[in-house]
Amino acid sequence: MKFLTTVAAATLLTASVASANDLGSTGITWNVDTDAVWNFDAEALSITTTPGLGYEFSGVNFTLETNLDIYSNEEFALGDTFDNLTFDIGASYALGSGMSVGIDTKIDDEFEFTGTEAIFSFIF
Repeated sequence: MKFLTTVAAATLLTASVASANDLGSTGITWNVDTDAVWNFDAEALSITTTPGLGYEFSGVNFTLETNLDIYSNEEFALGDTFDNLTFDIGASYALGSGMSVGIDTKIDDEFEFTGTEAIFSFIF
């Protein structure tokens, strides 16, 4: 019963569809994605929300996001999330017909770089 109640609550929290919203004609967008994941092996639910900002300039899409843990390991974790924030900063450029190239880096709460990735993606 506890499992069904938890899954129902997670479903209600994640009922909205993830999409970017424009802030007028400024080129700035904002979005909030929420994921609820049930791990069958660990029999645990985790809920994470990811607020983000975006800005497009001359075909380059700049992004800033962070993950906020709401529920993890059978307890609410939102209060502890703000103690160790990590920001994900990225830039990508669309090459056309579903292909893009970009760079992504993470910055911790002490403003130290914790990882950088070069990304090439394509969609069929």
